[in-house]
Order: sequence, then C-alpha cells, then structure tokens
Amino acid sequence: MRPKLGKHAEQPQEEHILQNLTLLLITLSALAVKLPAQAAPTPSPAYTLTIRTDHEMVSAGAEIRVEIVLMNTSQTTILSERAKSKDAAEKAFYIPVVLGPNGLPAPLTKYGREVIKGEGTFIGSSAAMPVKPGETQEHQLVLTNLVDLSQPGKYSIMVKRWDLDSKSDVQSNIIYVTVSK
Repeated sequence: MRPKLGKHAEQPQEEHILQNLTLLLITLSALAVKLPAQAAPTPSPAYTLTIRTDHEMVSAGAEIRVEIVLMNTSQTTILSERAKSKDAAEKAFYIPVVLGPNGLPAPLTKYGREVIKGEGTFIGSSAAMPVKPGETQEHQLVLTNLVDLSQPGKYSIMVKRWDLDSKSDVQSNIIYVTVSK
C-alpha cells in the first residue's frame, strides 16, 4: 500500500514531469530544425545516348560525322525533340564535348559558337517525335561543323543532352578520333 502524499509532496513530482516534457519538446524541435527535409527522389533519365563514328583516323580538315542513338530506357513513351533536317542534330539539342590532344576543350568553329553558345539566330523547324520504351531514335552530327579538329592528335568525344524529367545532362559514351596531318 502506497502512503498517501499531501498536496505539497505531489507538486514537485508534477513540476519535474512538466520540466522533462518541456526539455524533450525543445530537444525535438531543435533536431527538426537541424535535420534536412527529405527531398523527393530525383527521377532517372528517361533515355541513354550512344555514339559511334566510322572515322577513327582522319586527315586534318576532313569531315567527321558522329552517329547518335537515343534509346528510351523508361517504361513510358517519351517525346524527343528532333530537327527536321537529317544532318541537323547540332540543332536538336546535342552538345558535343571534345577534348583535344592537350586535354583541353577543342575550340568551337564560328558556327559552333552560334549554335552552342547562342551567338547566332536560327530559322528552322523541329518536331517532338514519340519514342516508345525500348525503341531508339538516330541522329547524325557533323562534328567538324561545330568543333575545330584541325590540329593533329587524338581527340576524345562525347555528346550530352538535357533531360527535362531528371533535370540533368545525359552523357554518351566516349569515342576517340585521331587527326593526322
């Protein structure tokens, strides 16, 4: 049997419980402020890019074409913007990333600066083409229209394209081209 406590004996225990609860609430509030909010997961890109060329060894000044294959890796049909002219992949949102023999970015041509850096005005048309899951869409990029590859040496080449769903650049594989004199 518990002894009966008077009113004054119960008050310190109630105050102690209230103090502990107040301290617990303050601690939890401080932790909530310090913990970052859980962000929604970033979706994966809806496609992959693969490039290839028949021109692994070329003479300086020769035209170099790169074939680009966009493959829908998602579970839904995507829309891929495509320039209406067959050789206009450079206007279809593909950005070449080319490193020269010295490991530095290769210089852009005048046309490349207009297209990639937006230093020009273009008149042309494009269309959003549906690409079903597992299907591919092919483009050709005349790399030498955009990038100056006139210096002899080995160049590394990839392309990238902005993906609206994942809000990130999708990058292709890297290929190499050797330019001789």
